[in-house]
Amino acid sequence: MLKIAGGLIIITASTLIGFYISYLLYEKVRQLRELQYALQVLESEIIYSAEPLYVAFSNLSLKLSEPLKSLFLDLANSIKEFQGDTLHDIFINSFNRYKERFLLEKEEIEVLANFFSSLGTSDLEGQKKNFNLTMKKLDMLEKKADEKRQKNDKLVKYLGIASGILIVVILV
Repeated sequence: MLKIAGGLIIITASTLIGFYISYLLYEKVRQLRELQYALQVLESEIIYSAEPLYVAFSNLSLKLSEPLKSLFLDLANSIKEFQGDTLHDIFINSFNRYKERFLLEKEEIEVLANFFSSLGTSDLEGQKKNFNLTMKKLDMLEKKADEKRQKNDKLVKYLGIASGILIVVILV
């Protein structure tokens, strides 16, 4: 009886791990999509409303979910307290405070860092180009992440179940 209960616990735990990994794949795609939405809203706040950056970031944070909400609110507060850092440095510092809550990879972080390093350094047309280029890169990265999610979603779920069954068979 105890072996059956232990086996069920092992199978359940490994199945939950598989479903959690599947959730992480989905969450990464969701974060990339929300990041694209954030950049669209930010573009309209900056280019069409001509809001200062800290106001635009603050307004944007109200429209986002975590962890982007916290990131943009922190960016707004850091810009407001301006310590002489560049926007790129402010972004890196803010992102590092929340990076454990993001599922972004190095390539995606570099796209964002490049965006923030050139934000506010050119005229209106240059800013539009910067937004468009960043949006295209993020769209490409989001499609790649979604393909990876679709390809691996069932695999990690079934692998979780199968590894639990394998462990139980080995132990029995």
